[in-house]
Amino acid sequence: MAAYVALLADQFESLSYPLAPWIQRPPSTFSYEQSCRRIGWAALEREGILVGCKIKQAVGAWRSRMGRKVLVVDDEPLVLDVVATMLEELGCDVETAHTGADALNRLGSEEHIDILLADINMPGLDGRKLAYRAKQMRPELNVLLLSGRENDGYGFPIIRKPFLESDLKRVMSQTTGLC
Repeated sequence: MAAYVALLADQFESLSYPLAPWIQRPPSTFSYEQSCRRIGWAALEREGILVGCKIKQAVGAWRSRMGRKVLVVDDEPLVLDVVATMLEELGCDVETAHTGADALNRLGSEEHIDILLADINMPGLDGRKLAYRAKQMRPELNVLLLSGRENDGYGFPIIRKPFLESDLKRVMSQTTGLC
């Protein structure tokens, strides 16, 4: 059976994503069928063997569910890019904002943002105020604050800069959950 990946396009009603042919069985803690369901797809079986995941709904209504959507906010472009890259490597769907005001607007207009990572020390609407206002708007939102100077997360979990990707993964798994 030839492996293929279908291109996303609105005219397709059903797409599939094959699993690597050498994968014979899932890890004991999480099955591939559960993985398919997690991203909103159905298991695709051939002769009783799971060979991939298949989209159940029309592609036009589909949004990427490979990872939870994270909004990262930092006024320092280099830090913003590094944190966004770390999150993408952890499997997150990442959006970025340079100001607290921009982040608040996105949180109001984009319902699929699951996690907010915000620098505490930003001009204008700082990360602490942003976190409080974001939680008022969206109580279910997970928040993690970032800071190179502050030790107090003001009631929110905090990770101190600089940090490694492994540190971010550990703190997220303990607080907001991983992507």
